[in-house]
Amino acid sequence: MVKICVVGCLHGELDRVYTDIAAAEQVGQFKTDLVLCCGDFQSLRNPGDLVGMSVPAKYYAMGDFWRLEFVFGTVCASRLCPDPLLV
Repeated sequence: MVKICVVGCLHGELDRVYTDIAAAEQVGQFKTDLVLCCGDFQSLRNPGDLVGMSVPAKYYAMGDFWRLEFVFGTVCASRLCPDPLLV
């Protein structure tokens, strides 16, 4: 059976989503096969992206995606990173 995690608007809170998915997997004793984002992802790369964004004031924040770990791929969701044992 395929386990799908459906999330709404992320508003750049990638760390929170990854943490929440990991917690749900631990409690439910399952592994997520697919994460489906059905709302705003908000992947801001730098302050220039923030200036050009049209959102309500409460969402006017850089979020997590701009950090160099995400931009350069040194950190990513476990479902996106290749399993080192399979490489």
